[in-house]
Amino acid sequence: MYIKLRFLQQCGSYEYLRVPFGLKTSSRALCRPLLHMLQGLDNIIHFVDDVICTDKNPEDYLVTLAKVFGKFRKGNLKCRPEKVKLLQTKIKFLGVVLTQRQISQIP
Repeated sequence: MYIKLRFLQQCGSYEYLRVPFGLKTSSRALCRPLLHMLQGLDNIIHFVDDVICTDKNPEDYLVTLAKVFGKFRKGNLKCRPEKVKLLQTKIKFLGVVLTQRQISQIP
């Protein structure tokens, strides 16, 4: 399910090939497909365009990650390599610091 944005001109109609960010519906246009894409996968947390994969050990984590990237490939989603962080033990997410044992506020 994808939201399409089309506008009409006298010379024809035009449709975006990618979601133009800055529109009010941009985050919804990304969240809904992501929600459907990642549905059924365990150990996944996602908020707007952030996806966090967690697992008990590195081997299971890599299996989960392969499933997520497979779903992204199938849905024609691309990740920016400079934004992808793998095998992290401590992350900042939505104003908190997450580790394996605790959640604390960012100082």
